[in-house]
Amino acid sequence: MTKTTKAVDFEQQLKSLEALVASLESGALSLEDSLKSFEQGIKVARECQQALK
Repeated sequence: MTKTTKAVDFEQQLKSLEALVASLESGALSLEDSLKSFEQGIKVARECQQALK
């Protein structure tokens, strides 16, 4: 994977994480949906951390 591709993937993942955080902060999700979003956010955050290494 090239640096440009990695940067694009990282940016996409970061935007995805920001969207998940915004939906959680809105308070409009049910408890079940909040938990799913939280779990997805953890996964994306870990992927972002790996991309930075």
